Amino acid sequence: LPLIKTVYRAMSDLFDFFSPKKDAFDQVVTVNIGGIETIGFITKQDPSRMPESFRDRDSVLVYLPMSYMMGGYPALIPRKDITPCKMSMEEAMLFVLTAGITGKQAS
Repeated sequence: LPLIKTVYRAMSDLFDFFSPKKDAFDQVVTVNIGGIETIGFITKQDPSRMPESFRDRDSVLVYLPMSYMMGGYPALIPRKDITPCKMSMEEAMLFVLTAGITGKQAS
């Protein structure tokens, strides 16, 4: 029973964080990391809102989620390695969290 409570809280927090009601993410993007592209979500573009040591870089903070709700990574990515993605937040989140197995087909 304690395990179920812990898992429930973690999943509830995760769904609350990714809720479309919150403006946690600015934009869906694809990120090129060494020739591999992944879907990410810009969380901070304004350098003045970042830690001081990140302010003088031409980079944005991007959250790179992992499939099947196993977490993710915030990463400071150079703008040149980011491309806007034509997906809604909901479509992108569903695609990433299910590893592309379920969800609406791209048209």
